[in-house]
Amino acid sequence: MSGLGLSSAMSGVEPIVECDRHGSARDVFTACRHMKAESMKHRLGRRQSFLKICTWIVLTGSTVAQASNTEPLVQILAPANLALTLSNVCLGQDASFAGKTTGKAGPIEVYAQYVKMRVSENLDGERLNIVLRRAAGIARQEALIQVRQHKGGSPTEEAQRLRHWCATSAASTIRSFITLMDERRADFEKALTKAKE
Repeated sequence: MSGLGLSSAMSGVEPIVECDRHGSARDVFTACRHMKAESMKHRLGRRQSFLKICTWIVLTGSTVAQASNTEPLVQILAPANLALTLSNVCLGQDASFAGKTTGKAGPIEVYAQYVKMRVSENLDGERLNIVLRRAAGIARQEALIQVRQHKGGSPTEEAQRLRHWCATSAASTIRSFITLMDERRADFEKALTKAKE
């Protein structure tokens, strides 16, 4: 894993899921996806997130498993969908949220649309449908896990916890994805080309 030149946004992320360190990205991604929220907290700490890890796995050149012809593309699209979903949740809490998570190309919507467009190119209808549905489902499931951690108490307390989460963890997750796309676009394109082979 050394010599990968991780961006500064990923400097705190250690290689994860010890048993899968030398395994495929699909194995690690599946492990990330199936970890329960509490398990993720203990393994990754509060500041680390599903998106950072799975994006890091794809963009650092980890082996992309070819177990199915759609899974590598799902792995690339799901982090973009998650970042967009988190942004939409947080926009409901704070109308100025989008301005706090913009990158060189603009808000997260621009980045997510770009990833979706690139993943969708030259896919037949059935394969595209599978990729879009699976990536959206994974992102939705992870977003729900994160949001549900802040449920409970009075409506005022709940709203306050969600606003704090948006300003810290969710914003950090979105900015990390944007930073990776801004600084490691060539790696993204390489991973995408490999996924479409």
